[in-house]
Amino acid sequence: MVDRTNIKQTLQGTQQYMFFAPNDTVIASLSSQARQRINSLGGEDLLDKIKYHMVLIGTSTGEAGTILDQDMKRSMARNSPPLFFARENFMGKDHQYVNGARIEKIWKASNGAVYVIDRIFWEEPSKQSAWGFLTKPDVPNVLDQFNKFESLFTKLGGFEDLEQKLNDIDDKLTLFLPQDDYIPSEIMTRLDREGLARKDSLMAHIIPHKVYYSSMMRDMEEIETMKTGDQITFRQIYNRDQNIFDTYVSNRNGLAKIIKGNITVMNGVVHIIDKYMWYIPEDYTSSLVLNQEPEGSEFSQLLAKDERIKDELNDLNRVVTTFVPTPAAFEKLRTAASEQGSTAITDNDRYRVRVANFETNRTALEYMLKLHIVEGVRLTSREIRLDETTARSQAGYVLRFRHFENDTYIDGGHQTAKIIESKMDIGTSNGYIHYIDTVLGFPYRTAKQEIEQNPRLNLLHEELKLLQEKDPNKFNLLEILGDTNRRFTIFAPNNTAFERILNLTCLRYEEEVCADYGKSRQATGTGALTGQDEESSNNYNAQWNTDPFNQDPYNNRDNEGQLVDDRQQELDDLNNRQTNEQFGQKDQTQELTYQQRAAQQLLLDNRKRAQLNYVLERLVVENPAVYLDNLPQGDSKLYTMSGEQITVYKRGETYGTDNFYQVRFGNAVARIVHADIGVLNGVVHIVDPLLFEPQDLMRVSGASYTISSILTVLLSILAAWGLIYQS
Repeated sequence: MVDRTNIKQTLQGTQQYMFFAPNDTVIASLSSQARQRINSLGGEDLLDKIKYHMVLIGTSTGEAGTILDQDMKRSMARNSPPLFFARENFMGKDHQYVNGARIEKIWKASNGAVYVIDRIFWEEPSKQSAWGFLTKPDVPNVLDQFNKFESLFTKLGGFEDLEQKLNDIDDKLTLFLPQDDYIPSEIMTRLDREGLARKDSLMAHIIPHKVYYSSMMRDMEEIETMKTGDQITFRQIYNRDQNIFDTYVSNRNGLAKIIKGNITVMNGVVHIIDKYMWYIPEDYTSSLVLNQEPEGSEFSQLLAKDERIKDELNDLNRVVTTFVPTPAAFEKLRTAASEQGSTAITDNDRYRVRVANFETNRTALEYMLKLHIVEGVRLTSREIRLDETTARSQAGYVLRFRHFENDTYIDGGHQTAKIIESKMDIGTSNGYIHYIDTVLGFPYRTAKQEIEQNPRLNLLHEELKLLQEKDPNKFNLLEILGDTNRRFTIFAPNNTAFERILNLTCLRYEEEVCADYGKSRQATGTGALTGQDEESSNNYNAQWNTDPFNQDPYNNRDNEGQLVDDRQQELDDLNNRQTNEQFGQKDQTQELTYQQRAAQQLLLDNRKRAQLNYVLERLVVENPAVYLDNLPQGDSKLYTMSGEQITVYKRGETYGTDNFYQVRFGNAVARIVHADIGVLNGVVHIVDPLLFEPQDLMRVSGASYTISSILTVLLSILAAWGLIYQS
């Protein structure tokens, strides 16, 4: 690009320059349309584009290479568009930016320095101040739709200092600018009457003296706005559909998405957002906001059927945080009721009601509404995103929050819901609203569906599927767990429990050898909801003496995506490697124990299918659903489908960090890392590790019952019913 212009000779002169050069990856990643535009640029236009990446710093030496935080210099392009510099230390590393581009390297030269950056200044900068841009946008692809926001300034009267601030090209600022479509007419009407609130809300859209491009906005970082005491919070929320992070900002009344950002103006940067921020009318109670939000429509309609609870949400003297299921969340319940019919009931310890019958069952309706309301506390995303934050709902249940990777979850009423990150922190005059994707307290999946759809149980599902494919008449445990006419308690091993066994060999071989065991699961989305799985791996599984390795050693598929059963080959490979001469050069302390070798044989050896099925049956108790919340302290005995007795140990009144749940069989111990997940036909408890002993390799399958095993099952039913009600 430089060679196509006459700037090369200038760069070889004696004057000092700062040259910001986009790396080759940036240029290569441009769309074909963008590249065509670059190639079509004439000499002067291309030269101007290059000069936008240059700063002339005269003949002085020593200035090039130094980046000062919140510094500003004029580029050499036409109209001298500004380059804004920023410097920060994040997680122990120094980061430097110019107009939002990260500086990757600095090469000193005899006449200045070249700065390698990670983006090209392709966007056309505005030739105006922030105020000029607001009143008459001059950037391509930006429509003139800011009349409402502009009118709020012109109606201030006596507050012209704000207009002057937006016009001052000797200062710097960041402006968040909502389009007309995102400022409700009702808000405009109210702001017309409330002059002070109008000024406060306008100042809350401005960060003074600092320029923040979206690439510099750290998730959950708080920055002071022009309004004294007010802060804007940056949010980076993962967009799975586009595999990118969307940038949001928020202060008092929810998240505003940056729909077109990083518009450089002469005194800073402008971000166009999809919401008017900060302002909340005094009478905008939680109930009123829900009635106006499309996502809250169904919850609002149900709320109208219980006047007492609705009045509480309208009470300005009450502080409430409400977790609101979306219409799609209620549709899950309706679908479950349609598919399961009259058997679609919940076995929680308070109500035994049919799913999705809130229209007629007032008891269920009151319970559902109260379960989603926390009184007396304003819970924001900052508190919610902290693992093991808890709050007590009006229904008496403890709500527990978990954050994993890019998602936040809430446990309550024996159900887990994902909080919709882009719909958090909806401010009201008496609290906050957060939207969730599942109705708490009411199951909508069978035990079979929970195993199929819970990302923490992917490997258990694969094991049960492989067993079923081998002999569907003999190994049909997965189908049995879909029967809504029966009740089950399942101690389901999580992914880590299987990974630990399947990845033992990786302890003793180089990384490339481990990679032979199959495709990485990085793209599958498997994993635990919290760090508790990893904790249990370290603290409760000394018998395996290993850390999980992020490979999937048996999830192989053919060209059509079907599972390929090649376990015997893998087991043979394992045995061959153990006798390889190279093994003699490894640390002998990494030898696999008998128990570890037996565990691998259980999962990999085709001849051990019956034994594996037997071990998995040990994890299922039939009739009734045994919620750990209802068990007494200490040991409780249960009898499983395999005809064996297991022991559940409980310490603590409710599930959480202050208690300790275990399930035991013989010398095998597993920690219950997530208890009391209600399903339509019972309850699921997630455990780690697999409840397995080496002697299991010598057992026969428990799939066919003898008379004695039938008696054992009857005893287990009586014992379990005794346990469920004695508390």
